[in-house]
Order: sequence, then C-alpha cells, then structure tokens
Amino acid sequence: MLKNLFLALTSTTLIFMAGCSSGQLPANISSSTPETAAPATSPTETTQAVSPTPETATTSPTQITQAASPTQEPASVAATPSSVSKDLERLQRNHACPGCDLTGANLADAKLEGIDLSRVNLSNANLDRANLSNANLKDANLSNASLNGTILSQADLSSANLNGVILNKAELNNIKAIGANLKDAKLSGAKLSGDFSKADLSGADLSDIDLNLDNTTNFSEANLSGTNLNGANLTYAEFINTNLNKANLKSAKLGFNALSKAQLKETIMPDGTIQK
Repeated sequence: MLKNLFLALTSTTLIFMAGCSSGQLPANISSSTPETAAPATSPTETTQAVSPTPETATTSPTQITQAASPTQEPASVAATPSSVSKDLERLQRNHACPGCDLTGANLADAKLEGIDLSRVNLSNANLDRANLSNANLKDANLSNASLNGTILSQADLSSANLNGVILNKAELNNIKAIGANLKDAKLSGAKLSGDFSKADLSGADLSDIDLNLDNTTNFSEANLSGTNLNGANLTYAEFINTNLNKANLKSAKLGFNALSKAQLKETIMPDGTIQK
C-alpha cells in the first residue's frame, strides 16, 4: 500500500512539474503558432514579421532611401529650382555656363554678348530682347524658348535644338545654324543671314523675313517643307537640294533661278500658283 501511495505522489509531482514547464514556454521560447508568436516577439522580430517581403526586410539603408524616393527618376532628367538657381549664379559669376541647366530661366534684356552657352538647356526660357551676339550656343537646347527681338548676330547655333522657338523680329545676321532644329519655329519679321545648310525648318513661320543683302543665306540641303515664306525677301538665298515641298512662297522675292535645284512638289509659288 505504501508503495502504491508513493507511486501516486510521484505521478502527481510529475504532472505539476509538466504544467509549470508548459506555462513558461511563451516567456522563454518563440512559439511557432500564430497565437503565441505575437506576445513573445521582440521589437526586432516584429519588424521582420510585418515586412511585406523577405527582400524588404533585408534591404540596406541605401536601398531603402532609393526605393522611398517618389521622384528620383524625374529628378534625373528635370532640373529642380535649386539647381537652376545655382547655374544662374554660375552664369553671373563667370559670364559663361557651358552645359548648364537654365530651364525656364528669365533672362529677358540680359547682356550676354560673346558668352559660352554651348550644350546649355534653355528650354522654355525667356530671352526676349537679350543680346546674344557672338554667343556660342552650339548644341544648346532652346526648344519653346521666347526670343522676341533678341539679337543673335554672328552667334553659333550649329546643331542646336530650337524646336518651337519664338524669334519674331529677332536679329540673326551672319549666324551659323548648320544642322540646327528649327522645326515649327516662329521667325516672322526676323532679319537673318548665314548658314542654315542641313537645318530643319519644316513647318516654321518665316513670313516677311528680311535677308541681309550683304551676305548670301545658305539653305542648301535644308528641310523647309511646309514652311511659311509668304512675303519673305529671299533675293540672296541659295536653295540647292532644298526641300520646299508644300512650302508657301506667295509674294516672296527670289533671285533669278534661285529654285532651279530645289524640291517644289505642291509648293505655292510667288505668283500664287501651285507647283505640281
């Protein structure tokens, strides 16, 4: 009987000890079940648990910054106001700013004679009445910029992008615009002469332009298709292999045989007739 009592006490003790051990489990060991994981998880483990993906949980600080930046990609192609402001300060300090980003800058009436602005970005900028004579604007971006009444005499605009630029009544005497993009540009009433060979002037408005009588203007191999040349003085212009298809030459003044080597399909001739 004593033996049976001893065995009963021993069994009771073991059951009690087992119960204590199971009560300590959540406090000391992370449970694999969802019910016990929440109260036992440490701060570090909580961060890992709420991480949407394993990759995010192990991302380095640098990668987190890049991923969190909502405008990182646009910022690499579009100037911020602060960067434009710094380049404006550089322009004022050095009187030169090659490769600068001056997008949308207001440089109206600025005195910029002889300045080096090669490869500069001046898209959507205001350069009305500015003096850019003898300026280096090679490979510059002046798309959709406003240059009403601007002086660009003897400037180098070779390979520049002037798509949609406004140059009404501007002075472009003796300029170099070889291979320049002047598509849809507005040059009504402008004074110009120089080298526009291989330039793209398609769809541009050159109505009432006045070419400098002292220098021949070269439009050889240029694209003037669909260009408005109504009333333009083109007496000293060369049009060798020039594309004048669908251009408007009504009332334009031309030298003798000036169009003999030009492409004239559906062109409106000076007398108003349409060339077939």
